[in-house]
Amino acid sequence: MLTISFKTLNKYNKKIRHFGTKSRIETMTDLVFLSDNLLVCANLSDKILHLIEFNYDLNTHKIIHSLDIPHHPDLIEICGNTIYVVNLNEYLTICEVVNNKKLVLKKNTLINYDYQYHGVCVNPNNVKELFLASTRKYNIMTLYHIDSGVLNNFVIPKLENRFLKDLIFIDSERVLILGSDNGPKPDTIVYTSYLNLYKYSNGKFTFLDGLTYKDCHMDAVVYVNGRYFVTVQLKESGCMLTGTIESDFIIPMENRPTDDFPHGLAITPSKKYIGHTCYSTGTVNIELLNSFW
Repeated sequence: MLTISFKTLNKYNKKIRHFGTKSRIETMTDLVFLSDNLLVCANLSDKILHLIEFNYDLNTHKIIHSLDIPHHPDLIEICGNTIYVVNLNEYLTICEVVNNKKLVLKKNTLINYDYQYHGVCVNPNNVKELFLASTRKYNIMTLYHIDSGVLNNFVIPKLENRFLKDLIFIDSERVLILGSDNGPKPDTIVYTSYLNLYKYSNGKFTFLDGLTYKDCHMDAVVYVNGRYFVTVQLKESGCMLTGTIESDFIIPMENRPTDDFPHGLAITPSKKYIGHTCYSTGTVNIELLNSFW
């Protein structure tokens, strides 16, 4: 594993949050890969993006460029050289990687008043549209039309009175969605998390299958080569949950341990590497994808 560590200054004095008896500061929140040696990662507490060049075989890396952004970022998405950032408020931040050397802020726009989004995913059927998972409005998915700014909100069945955390399309129609009950309180486990599979067609989400996980906190989901991966914080430790989709059913397979509070997930375009971020260590961690097979 290649581990890239970052020092978090917490210069905006982000409040320490709790999960059970464990505390956390939101440090490295997510990453996306441009190639097998280039990635962009986000630090939530310090409101900054880093463009990183790395060499997995040599276990080396260097920061090519860093960009301060207006808000505290959460999960991020990539399409071509464009980076879409959802923040801990109602804003979407759009950046561009220029010549693999520099990050440039292109747009910062209010999406939906009094909404807050945690997950973001490009529509596989239209790269000019983003699906946004809301953590402030119960079971609401927003479809955002990038050019026009037009919004469409969808109610997600089987997740009533629950927040949405993330989503990933596994093909042009089927989509995995993470849901969660209300957030944690100090010294108390109150989360129940949900991993559901839906069919999306004609502007409607139809429930296909779902799994419920008590006393855990799920944050991000990716899918590749027939297998899904989810970052999970359990009562005492973090892990990466994996499984498959077979005939519209979710089949869990493996829990691989991580450091506490794993958060973001990404896979390289070549499908060679998988990376995840951890709040507890302030790190980006890169592994060979084939180590899971």
